[in-house]
Amino acid sequence: MSVAINSLTKLAARWQPLTSRVQLCLHKILRYKNYFLPSVISHADLCLNLLKSPSIAASILDSRHRTELAISHVDINSSLPFLLSDTSDLVAGRKLHEFGNW
Repeated sequence: MSVAINSLTKLAARWQPLTSRVQLCLHKILRYKNYFLPSVISHADLCLNLLKSPSIAASILDSRHRTELAISHVDINSSLPFLLSDTSDLVAGRKLHEFGNW
């Protein structure tokens, strides 16, 4: 759930028309807090507060900025690098897993 929250927050920070919809999703998570772990609730609350200032959210969550001191934020819960990764290493016909041979 943290990966989904981070991904939605990063997308909303980069594309402003999506911000209100992501805020609505985060409000729903906070509303049904008895169904989620406390860490998920606190993370959703943090991201919701961060999206209230779009320019600050964009600068914090944008991992494209590189500095000499390496002080940019690196999010370990984000799935965006995996989703945006290069697919050139995938070869047609190659197995992705070894789940038995049917």
